[in-house]
This record gives sequence, structure tokens and C-alpha cells, in this order.
Amino acid sequence: MYLFEGKVQSMKKTTEEKLQEIIQNIEEIESLTRDMEYEDFKNERKASYSVLFLLILIAETVRRVPRSFKSEHPEIPWTAVADMESVLIKDKRDANLNIVWRTSRENIPKLKEQLQRILHR
Repeated sequence: MYLFEGKVQSMKKTTEEKLQEIIQNIEEIESLTRDMEYEDFKNERKASYSVLFLLILIAETVRRVPRSFKSEHPEIPWTAVADMESVLIKDKRDANLNIVWRTSRENIPKLKEQLQRILHR
């Protein structure tokens, strides 16, 4: 959805476009955290909160992937990805940066590989 001349207009995306969007967000996370260690990440607030925001965008996009597509690809932990926002943010004012870091290093690269395999079938 976007705002244009006071009206909200919807831009329907295909499932493939949604998967590409997730991959693009993952690549942005990879770019932001390249050559970083956890202490750097924790102290670099712009990077850490950018990664958090991108992870939330990934969760939101996964929620919009059709159920039928998710059923065809049970190898992807769709529910865990969609629910990660509530795990990453421990309360409305603060994020658990350790979990954000571990998610971006351990889980997100696997998700990218899985999505790329699906797109290249």
C-alpha cells in the first residue's frame, strides 16, 4: 500500500516478488553486518536497529505469503519467521540485540538459501 494524493492504493505483489523482497532484505542485513562482531553490532545503534527493522519487514512479508504456497514448502519455518518480531522485541521500547544478532547470523542465511532454491526451481 502507498499513499498517493490522499488515497491509499494497494500494490499487489506476486509470491515470487514477496520472496525476492525477503531476499533483498536479507542481503541488506548481510551488507550492514559484514565484518562486524557482536560488540561492534551492539555499539553501532544505526546498524543494529536497521537490522531489527529489516527482520521485522521480513516477518511482515512472510505473513503475506499465501498459505497454499507455505504448505507446498514445509522446509521453510514460516511460522517461526512470521513470529520472530515478538521474540526480537522484548518490550515496546527495547530490542534484544543478542537475539537480533544471532538471528541475523544463524537463521537468516539459511532462510536466504532456502528461498533461493525455491525461486530457482
